[in-house]
Amino acid sequence: MEKVYPVDSVGMPIRVEELHLRRSQLRERPENQSVHHYNWSARRYGRLLISQTMRDLEHEQVTMQNDQHNLGRTALHYIYDMPQIPTLHQMMDRLDIAKQTDEHMRIRADGRWVLQHISDIHWKQIDQEYNREAD
Repeated sequence: MEKVYPVDSVGMPIRVEELHLRRSQLRERPENQSVHHYNWSARRYGRLLISQTMRDLEHEQVTMQNDQHNLGRTALHYIYDMPQIPTLHQMMDRLDIAKQTDEHMRIRADGRWVLQHISDIHWKQIDQEYNREAD
């Protein structure tokens, strides 16, 4: 039976460390690890630049051992259902903080994870999208 993934007071998923998952039984090797997006899954977040950018923020992801993430009955994805999707306003608030603190996005490029800044052009597109969607 899946539980709803807990969120904080502003609707953002809490950190994995707060879930007190069972300790991993795997050796810490790259092949035993994967990236967990706190706001899963990409398909569920749609095609809005706002939601996809928020999912890609470095602090909205964590590298986990596979048996804690998505492998077996004690894994996060087995125990918990996806968290509620934050509102457009909550996502934009999170992106505003990311922009002010110069937080990177962590994205997959050429088969590896890389950090990337939110460019001024990207930010302008996010702002335009927010103003259009919020109406």
